[in-house]
Amino acid sequence: MNPISTDVRTARNAGLIHRRDGRLLRPSQDGSRGYGSSFGLNEITVLTETDYAERPVLTVGPDWAPNMVATHTYNRIGSIEVVDGKFRRAPDDVR
Repeated sequence: MNPISTDVRTARNAGLIHRRDGRLLRPSQDGSRGYGSSFGLNEITVLTETDYAERPVLTVGPDWAPNMVATHTYNRIGSIEVVDGKFRRAPDDVR
């Protein structure tokens, strides 16, 4: 079932597939408003040698941190979570 997605909102990988609360989740980048503007978590509902299906569970935009303009990666291993983002800096703050 390749490709998994041809939709610019979910096609690009945003991290490792992982299990949470018994669900298999695939992070994906949303590139519809620019590179890595947000990421989503998609629950894999069917995964066999011949079939694949997923459904969106959560979208995370850049509005969770001050001056953030993009967030595009999510990884989780055990109890550790890592998210990255791009921030807008004032011109006088550039070193």
